[in-house]
Amino acid sequence: MLSAKRLIMIFHIGFINMHYTLRQLEVFLAAAHTENITRAAEQLSMSQSAASSALKDLEQQFSIQLFDRIGKRLQINELGRALRPQAEALLDQAQALEQGFRRHDQVGELKIGATLTIGCPLYTSPSPRDLSTSRMPSSA
Repeated sequence: MLSAKRLIMIFHIGFINMHYTLRQLEVFLAAAHTENITRAAEQLSMSQSAASSALKDLEQQFSIQLFDRIGKRLQINELGRALRPQAEALLDQAQALEQGFRRHDQVGELKIGATLTIGCPLYTSPSPRDLSTSRMPSSA
């Protein structure tokens, strides 16, 4: 029998614990682009306080500073410039993944039919068997 401590450890090892959100990356990139948290928030349809909080949380989670704050202006610093391309690539991949989830209608179509008459076959085109054999190479 597994102890509760061991069970939790096994679960923790198999769980990917991300310390940031995609929304935080969006705020980071918008702030880097606009150099202003208020304009970044407007661009993302967020409140200024929510955008500011997201950026602050991102920086605090890793004990880093991505921007130099000059009055109300944000100037991306060396670390922010170094991480910006990776953040952009990650968001691009996340958007591509989301589009893949949304393209469920482009996966294919399977037609299934039924008849109330016993012994009367119902033919659909293409049949599931035709679909499976057309995608499999011949064994000849």
